[in-house]
Amino acid sequence: MTPLICTLGLSWQIIPEAYALLAPHRCPLYARQPGICEALRPWALPEPDALWIVSTDAATETTVAAEDAIRAWWQNLGEPVPLRFIRAAAADASAQAAIERLREVIFRSVLAAGPQAVLCLSGGRKTMSADMQQAGHIFGCAGMFHVMPPESESKRAAITIRERLDQHDWSTPLPADLPIQAAFIARYAAQHLVGFPPAITATHYPISSDIPFHAPGPEGWLWQDIARREEQASSLLVQAHEDLARQESMANWRGLYRLSPQRIKSLRQQIISASDRDLLQRLPKAELHCHIGGILDLSAQIRVGKAIWDALPRSRREVAQTVANSLDWSDPWTACSTLKNAPDRSAAVACCLAAPESCPQLWSERLYAPTEPRLGLKGMPGESPGHARGFDAYELPGELSGSALLGEPLALLPYAQAIRDTAVAQGLRYLELRGSPTKYRPHYPLSWLLDFYHALQHIIRPTDPLIRFMVIGDWRTGESASQVIGTAVAAKQHPQLHDFIVGIDLAGDESKADHNEFSIHLEQAFAACLPITIHAGEGTPAQSIWQATYRLHADRIGHGLTLADHPDLARRFRDRRICVELCPTSNREVVGFADPDYPGSHRPYPLATLLDMGVPCTLCTDNPGISRTTLADEYIAASRMSTRGLSWWNALGLIRQGFSHAFCSADERDRLLVDADRLICELITQQQP
Repeated sequence: MTPLICTLGLSWQIIPEAYALLAPHRCPLYARQPGICEALRPWALPEPDALWIVSTDAATETTVAAEDAIRAWWQNLGEPVPLRFIRAAAADASAQAAIERLREVIFRSVLAAGPQAVLCLSGGRKTMSADMQQAGHIFGCAGMFHVMPPESESKRAAITIRERLDQHDWSTPLPADLPIQAAFIARYAAQHLVGFPPAITATHYPISSDIPFHAPGPEGWLWQDIARREEQASSLLVQAHEDLARQESMANWRGLYRLSPQRIKSLRQQIISASDRDLLQRLPKAELHCHIGGILDLSAQIRVGKAIWDALPRSRREVAQTVANSLDWSDPWTACSTLKNAPDRSAAVACCLAAPESCPQLWSERLYAPTEPRLGLKGMPGESPGHARGFDAYELPGELSGSALLGEPLALLPYAQAIRDTAVAQGLRYLELRGSPTKYRPHYPLSWLLDFYHALQHIIRPTDPLIRFMVIGDWRTGESASQVIGTAVAAKQHPQLHDFIVGIDLAGDESKADHNEFSIHLEQAFAACLPITIHAGEGTPAQSIWQATYRLHADRIGHGLTLADHPDLARRFRDRRICVELCPTSNREVVGFADPDYPGSHRPYPLATLLDMGVPCTLCTDNPGISRTTLADEYIAASRMSTRGLSWWNALGLIRQGFSHAFCSADERDRLLVDADRLICELITQQQP
């Protein structure tokens, strides 16, 4: 509902003057004076879908004539929208009682109209204009404005202008030499005090068009209720926030608690859907679980491949071309295996990506189609067999990225550029990459970290996301745990990499995890005070999460999907503030969870259960390029996969958890939190989810 609300005084012509400003095509009053409507255009006031006029029921000759003139004018226009007179029972508007009744009618009318109403402050006595302005300030409005008569040089000239205006029929254009003036005053959001329990609503304070308002019923006077709340605003706000805090299982952004109780209630009730993607994309976010080998989508992989190919010497190109020409992509598994064992793997992969026919659609057909539908690919004992290739089917779309390219020095700069562009496009303010330098440059992993760090420094701009790195130890390989952890420790102690390296990640097939071996070598990580995150509970029992937490002292857990099966351990996570990095799309693809967009699984996603248990959680992408997702899409997927959906309030809380549990330094984390708090509150205030 978007009504225009006006007050009626001695000059009824104020009504058409105001209406014509907002609906010029319905009332062409200013057809010869287009500049008048232009004065309000910058504020984008909505066209009214109703016209409400506040007046008194005084049956004076002037009042009756004014209302008759308005009705006649309205009929001449064809009654474009509903016309409503709202009256106060006041025979003498100068008496205190009559003024209070008019104030009550104005307050109730603006409350009933809602925050999309437009208010005209001209017309009626000065007290009516003041009451209208106060009501708009309290209950919110799309805008309020003044309409003023043409300027005159003398009293006589003013009388002449008034006489000419009185003779006009007000449904046709005014003469060009009688320019009306308009001025925008302000627009307001509803004040917090309106929503303090019990919330002020139009149902509780009704207003009628049929019966002039004389005195309130048992609900009392609205303007007096407002006056009391203004006096008690501080204590009411504290009480409202205390009530909210008692219901919270997860702290939210500080700035959000300054919103009105109604707005907070709305955020708690509104469920995220695909239509919210744009706002989710623009919100500042922290990504805590993202593998460098799976971050690039197909388009980015092709760009990096072409950059490498263009820089390769002829001798390497010839060898690579021979390998690429031998590949039969009708069997992608064999083709990828051939590339993996090629003498110059990176060059051969770059040759494939830079081929004339190379495009995202082609590689989607080669690498994704053989693994569709991407639901429960790893399989679950006793539930689903999964794909014949198991976890390898999940990783197939990433076979031309990650280790296939990162061992090539020529890849580092274009790869870093692609990472930066991806992070910016996703609205990230903080990104923790994780990768395996011992795979990319086995004999000199520390030098690889330095080269990659320098590549990032070359392309990162001051306003870009903060990017940090974690060294991965992979359960599945025969690489030495000592070498992996030793590399991380050495990098942390390096003067150039001290801030860049923020932790260690243990990943891979949990069934091959040797906790005893890693627990011994982790001692050097503990000595260096390196944070640790561990992949656990991704399709394995909660006991694996227990081992990661108690034997390996994880600060965060990647996936942790079976944590709710161990309530005591979940309480431990809550009490110690151990964060779980959930990756909905990856979890659906690898393990298989119920998702309306991917029928075939009935396993419930554990996000809602973990939140109910008070476990700190945040959402991540895992391998966004492989899973064809973004962090914004993960929030949409989490809402879709949760039986009761994901509310905006909880989503914003999950975003905050991402920043709160970042492994960067406390100073960096605090700065990120402050900046993100400000940006999120601005965006949520400006755009209604």
